[in-house]
Amino acid sequence: MTLTKLFGKNYKWWYFLVFSMTRITKFKLTIFGYRVGEIIQAISIILVWQANTLAKPTSEINGIMTYFIIGYLFMVVTRTYITNSLPSLIATGKLAQYQMYPQSMFRLLLTRGVGNSIMTNSLSILTTPIFIIPFWHYVLPVSNGLTSILVLIFFLVFSLWMKYMWEMIVSCIAFITPEYQGIVNSSDIVWQVLAGSLIPFYLLNPNLQFLQYFAPSFTFYHPMQIYLGKYDTNQTILVFLGGLIWCIVLYILAKIVFKLGLKRNESVGL
Repeated sequence: MTLTKLFGKNYKWWYFLVFSMTRITKFKLTIFGYRVGEIIQAISIILVWQANTLAKPTSEINGIMTYFIIGYLFMVVTRTYITNSLPSLIATGKLAQYQMYPQSMFRLLLTRGVGNSIMTNSLSILTTPIFIIPFWHYVLPVSNGLTSILVLIFFLVFSLWMKYMWEMIVSCIAFITPEYQGIVNSSDIVWQVLAGSLIPFYLLNPNLQFLQYFAPSFTFYHPMQIYLGKYDTNQTILVFLGGLIWCIVLYILAKIVFKLGLKRNESVGL
C-alpha cells in the first residue's frame, strides 16, 4: 500500500514527522539532562509522601505511592516539549520558514511536536524505570483490568492533545515579548500543580475541590483515580466527557491565539 493510498494525496506531513523524529535524536544528552532533574523531583515527592504515610494502613500507603509512581510514568509518556522550541522560533523570526510550506503551519508545528515527543519520550522511558525500582513494591496493579487499561489509553491521547494545545497557547507569548522564558517556565509549574502531581485533590480542603475540573487534572489526577479504581462507571464516563470537552476547548483557543499571533507578526513586518 502506497503512502498516497494510506494518507491521501497530501501526505507530506508524514515525511516531516519522520524528519522531526530523526532530528531530535541528536539531543540525547540534553534529553537525559532534563530527565535527571525531573526524576530527582519525582523521587523527592515520593519520599515526602512516603514519610507522611508511614503511620497509615498499608493499603493507604500503597495507594498514595502508586498514585505518584504510576502518575510520574504517565507524565513522562505525555511530555510534549513544544515550549522548548516554538517560542524561540517565534522570537527569532524563524517561524517564517514554515509559511513557505503548502501545508497548514499550525498542523506542521503540531506534527513537529508529535515527532519530537515520540522520540524524546521513548528515550526517557528507557531510563525512568531504573530510578523508581526502589519504590516498585508499593505499586498496586491496575484495577478493573482491561477496561481500565483501555480508558487510560484514551486519557493518554487526551493528555497529549491537551498539553500540545496548552503549550501552543503559552508559546504565543513570544509574539508579544522576547522575554518569554519566565512565563513559559511558570506555566509549566502551574500545570503540574493543577494536574495534581504534587498533591491529590481529594486530600485538599473542600473549598479547593474545584481544581479537579480544570484541564490539567485530566492529564494526571483523573487517570490515576481510574487506575486505582476510585471511580465507578458513571464517574468514569463523566470524566471522559470532561476530558473530551477540554480537548475541543483548548484546540479552539490554540487556533485563535496562534492566528492572532501571526497577524501581529505580519503587522510589524516579521
